[in-house]
Amino acid sequence: MPDTSLPSKVAVDRLLGNAALWGVAAATVAFAVLTLWAALSLPQFSGQFVAKDDAVYLTTGNFEGRVTGLSNPQVLLFTPEAADFVPEPDTLPSYADYDRFVSRQAVLNRMAQGDFIRVWIDGAPVHDLRRQPRTISDLTPHFWSPMVTGLIVFFIGGWVWAMRPRELVTRLLFFNAFGLMISALSMAVYGARPLAVEPHLFLSLMVLNHAGAALFGTSILALLMIYPRQLTSGNWALAMLFSVVPIVVADQMRLLGSPGGTYLVNGVHTLGILGLIAAQAVATRHDPRGRAALVWLGVSVALGTVAWMTVVTLYALSGDLTAMPEAYAFLSFLVIYLGLAFAVSRFRLFEAGDWAFRILFFALAAVLFIALDAALVYVAHLGQSPAMTVAMLLIAFGYLPLRDGLWRRLVRGKAMDDEARFAAALDIVHAPATERADRWANLLHGLFEPLRVEAIPGDVTQATIAGEGVDLRVPSFVPGQSLRLSEPRLGRGLFGPTQERQVRQLWSLIDSGVAGLEAYERGAKAERRKVAQDLHDDVGARLLSGLMVADDRTRPILQSALADIRTLSSAMLAEAAPLDHVLADVRAEAAGRLEAAGIALDWEPLDSTAVIDHAQQKALVSGVREIVSNIIRHSGAAQVVVAVRLDKGLTLTIADDGKGFDVNLTEGNGLPGLRVRFSAAGGHADISSGTGVCVTLHLPVTERILSGMDAYG
Repeated sequence: MPDTSLPSKVAVDRLLGNAALWGVAAATVAFAVLTLWAALSLPQFSGQFVAKDDAVYLTTGNFEGRVTGLSNPQVLLFTPEAADFVPEPDTLPSYADYDRFVSRQAVLNRMAQGDFIRVWIDGAPVHDLRRQPRTISDLTPHFWSPMVTGLIVFFIGGWVWAMRPRELVTRLLFFNAFGLMISALSMAVYGARPLAVEPHLFLSLMVLNHAGAALFGTSILALLMIYPRQLTSGNWALAMLFSVVPIVVADQMRLLGSPGGTYLVNGVHTLGILGLIAAQAVATRHDPRGRAALVWLGVSVALGTVAWMTVVTLYALSGDLTAMPEAYAFLSFLVIYLGLAFAVSRFRLFEAGDWAFRILFFALAAVLFIALDAALVYVAHLGQSPAMTVAMLLIAFGYLPLRDGLWRRLVRGKAMDDEARFAAALDIVHAPATERADRWANLLHGLFEPLRVEAIPGDVTQATIAGEGVDLRVPSFVPGQSLRLSEPRLGRGLFGPTQERQVRQLWSLIDSGVAGLEAYERGAKAERRKVAQDLHDDVGARLLSGLMVADDRTRPILQSALADIRTLSSAMLAEAAPLDHVLADVRAEAAGRLEAAGIALDWEPLDSTAVIDHAQQKALVSGVREIVSNIIRHSGAAQVVVAVRLDKGLTLTIADDGKGFDVNLTEGNGLPGLRVRFSAAGGHADISSGTGVCVTLHLPVTERILSGMDAYG
């Protein structure tokens, strides 16, 4: 009974995946609408408050002044502070400062419920700011950056999960996306507030922000524990994921030391992530696909994490961590997440190495440029413009050549220049047709060092990557077949676009060369056919006419010339000739020469459909001539007997009844050359002597009907 469980499981997975994808899309839209509604519901007035230099300034279309007080019927007088407008309140140094911030937000929020706010500039009431509706155009990049990042991440995570909903690794990726999204969306609302957020809403948003950040870190750690290689059991990975719960509890119970204690937790997560990446690098050292997935992970995590930690460190060293634009930091988290998504979805793993080096090279160039510029300004005391110019020149003439060298050595591998590519193509094009396939395979093996090169059924017209870069299918010289190269660099790498493009260029050169050579050979063959036909029809016909009227002395000469012309015609066509026709001509020539010498010939004619190619034909005709000449000159024989047999080739035995000779002393009679000639034609010649001499000639022949022009008309 056939097993129908697999198709039903596939159908269920597809149905579940489609439902999950639609659900994720709907949830993405819902979160976007909810976030926009929350942001647009915050009160806004006809002016912007900006905190700088430990003071608060009012900015309108044509005015800017230092604010010393705010008042309206709800609040008689309120003195704003720079801390009231800090984008990230959890960067405040202590819980006391944090609680004071929340209480002052309550006052500002109560004031914002009125229709206007009177602004005091340098101790005097100057402006009345009117309340106005907040529109989408009023939302700043501090809002859009985290919101868009969070929604993109959530949708991508849901998409990857929907493709493989049953796998733990895709579920962990989705948890990671969800954590980053709720952290980003909550910060988008309170971080881009015009004036104040209602305290209960503000505290809820802060809880979501901290919980999302913690979930983002624990889910990455859990994912790296099982992917690309499983370093521990899935239960330990789940335990790591749910460690977010005690972190959130400790944060809400104020056990982390300060409002920014979650930054310390994020730092610990970062160290754990880097440690697990190192462990995965060891575990995947013999797994090219796992290593490629790890490259996506490692480069994105390292680049995003280092960028974020660099920003935090610089603002911490400046002594003003509250000024840090954390909203823009979510762009670095987007880089991390895209690397995770590419790795888990196994997106174009064969390009991971190329892209990793591109990203690292450009990132390193940016870091070097900034470092050189800073050093020239602050150490060498150059001006800003000269320092920037010198830094650019150093990068251009120092770093870029080094980068290109590393790229060729580490990424491109054994790339061939134009001269080497042309030479390799010519070597294969001009090789015998029977050797082209072997030379092509040897060239590919030398270029890529694959563990396996095997013929598989099916034609391909150009090189194609398969198996996520493990295999490369390439055209073959054998009809109906292609070659599959597996696991390049002795199993340590993957095939990428560079290798694919290199093989396509090589095959294009070789294919064009072979086509051109075949076209030339067809033209040359047509010309040879014309000359051969002229020899056969004109010169041969004249010799045949002369043979009809020749006397006994000239008839053998004309017969020999006619046979030579027929042999030459066949050789020019490079075609096989009917064996019985060739033997008939050889028999007629031998009979005429032996009869003139007074020697009888006993040779039964052969009726066969076998054919013999021109090289073997030449060996046969020349060999029989040489033997007949020796019989006439040296044997003193009265009779020659020729036996013809077809059995796995042609066997021709020529025996005379002459005086014989010592077969070990054959110099001067041409018999050593006979063995060499037949060996070159793929056969052999055996000579024995007793009562007379017996020469056995053997040549391979083909049992088939001759195609093309019959040289014998």
